[in-house]
Amino acid sequence: MTTAPQNPAPVGREELLARLERALHTRGRALLTGPAGVGKTEVALAEAARAEARGETVLWLAPLSSDREIPGRPPPRSWPRWRRP
Repeated sequence: MTTAPQNPAPVGREELLARLERALHTRGRALLTGPAGVGKTEVALAEAARAEARGETVLWLAPLSSDREIPGRPPPRSWPRWRRP
């Protein structure tokens, strides 16, 4: 089964993809951070497609709604709402 994204080579991300690939091969994991909309998901999907093309195993994980529930406890609240003083 192929789960590769539509664009395995985002424009202008070659250096970042190379750094990500090195980090994954060196450490086995990497963390992509940044504000919303900068392309973290696109880069992660592109690297997954490249790894899959190299014949490496790509494991996709997705949280289940039940992962957030703890038996015997009430469901978690949404993020706290910050109030200005």
